[in-house]
Amino acid sequence: MPVNGTVFVRYNVTIKTFGKENGQMSCNSCPDAHTHHHEDLEAVALLKYMIDHNKHHADELYDIANKLDGTAKELVHAAVIDYETGTAKLEKALKALEG
Repeated sequence: MPVNGTVFVRYNVTIKTFGKENGQMSCNSCPDAHTHHHEDLEAVALLKYMIDHNKHHADELYDIANKLDGTAKELVHAAVIDYETGTAKLEKALKALEG
């Protein structure tokens, strides 16, 4: 577990932690001064990374689909919708974790 004032980077997301109490750490990466368990901070970092990652892939797939025809185009467009649906769920999970 990071110690007081530790900055750690995971999944290209930097999280600064301050203080430690009962296995929890206050977090200045979130809008308010609440606390998280260390595992929650890692989950927040991973979710932020995956949300951004998925959005980039969805954009790339959309561009590819627009260069295709017929069934392939329809299937790739459907995959983009699946990416967007999954990303929306990850965004809800992130909001729930961040309180």
